[in-house]
Amino acid sequence: MHYTYQKHGSFQYLANFRQTPNIVQLQSSKQKYEFGMGYAKKALDLAIRTDKVVEFVNQVKCFIENTKVELSEYQKNMHISDPLRVQHKGRQPNRYRLYGELQKKKAKHMQDTQIEK
Repeated sequence: MHYTYQKHGSFQYLANFRQTPNIVQLQSSKQKYEFGMGYAKKALDLAIRTDKVVEFVNQVKCFIENTKVELSEYQKNMHISDPLRVQHKGRQPNRYRLYGELQKKKAKHMQDTQIEK
């Protein structure tokens, strides 16, 4: 494809050259909030213009309730632990001790014997 610049200053050739859609990846919660609020403001503006504010509010309420239910179900599932997996506290069985662990034990024993004297 051959692109030519038009003398009247149209930027259509840039749109033809770059035919990929804008892909937005939201990283932080602030970016997500701003992105969502932009669409919420547009939707509310359209609802006010078309006198459908009650329908808009009902849809938002329905979304909120559905999201709360999904969140509570997700949190309930988070508390279920795997019964086959046992988590041990302290030193693992049959684990070799490090050289530093032996030194600490000897140093503590030396302090205890010095206090007794």
